[in-house]
Amino acid sequence: LDFRYRLRWYILGKYSSVVFSTNRNTDDSLTEECLLDSAEVLVGSMIENAELQMCSDQDILATNNEMKLLNEFELEVKKKKKKKKKLQKKERHKKKSGIGREDNHRY
Repeated sequence: LDFRYRLRWYILGKYSSVVFSTNRNTDDSLTEECLLDSAEVLVGSMIENAELQMCSDQDILATNNEMKLLNEFELEVKKKKKKKKKLQKKERHKKKSGIGREDNHRY
């Protein structure tokens, strides 16, 4: 369970803009446990395939499986951010150049 919370705080800390939308991370009917739901793809896969080891200083070591899943998640997030930036840039260019405006007619 401790690993679940560490994973949750890692994702919330590094990717809060991805997790939170309209100022909340869950539906109104759900609790914050939603982020720890083992049915969720990232969390469920990591916990199901977890090979965690405790160190002498009580830190948790994750294996390559866990790191691979986190890397896949991070790559997916980066791709989505790039796409979003590209679309925003395209929209700004449209607005700047007046493309799509109907008020550019000369009389």
